[in-house]
Amino acid sequence: MEGGFENGRGYCLQGAATAVEAVIMTGTKMVVAVALAAAFMLCSFSATGADGKDPASMAAIRQVITDQIAAFGRDDAEGAFRFATRDLQRQFGTAGSFIEMVRTGYSAVYHPQRVDFLPLEEHEGQLVQPALVVGPDGALVEAFYFMEQDSAGQWRISGCILAKPRGLGT
Repeated sequence: MEGGFENGRGYCLQGAATAVEAVIMTGTKMVVAVALAAAFMLCSFSATGADGKDPASMAAIRQVITDQIAAFGRDDAEGAFRFATRDLQRQFGTAGSFIEMVRTGYSAVYHPQRVDFLPLEEHEGQLVQPALVVGPDGALVEAFYFMEQDSAGQWRISGCILAKPRGLGT
């Protein structure tokens, strides 16, 4: 799947608008500011692979995302919340608040029909796992999962942006 998607500058601006619109629905100004900054960062990603990222880490990152999506599918708020970074957990306070935000603003990853991972990317030292997601309504989006490793070496999700898939035109 990865061959047909390019990282065009025009897409980044459209993707940024889409991501911000989704986050604005949460009503949290701080989240909007973080999402806006992250969306603009998407314009300069580079693929990883030759930079020393080992296959075990890449597999672990994908497993964390897969496990969180599985928890969403079971409506397991606590289970899904466990995969978020401590900072994200502090921001939302409770698993219930977190899952409600995902349910209302991120339905594509809350109950997706299909998820296909693309090559892991890196931006300024932070790993980002993109995935093509077919949402419950059949719409295709690209999800960008921002990943961090905690002090115990476990991968956690520090954020997610949904955008129009790169390279598919307007």
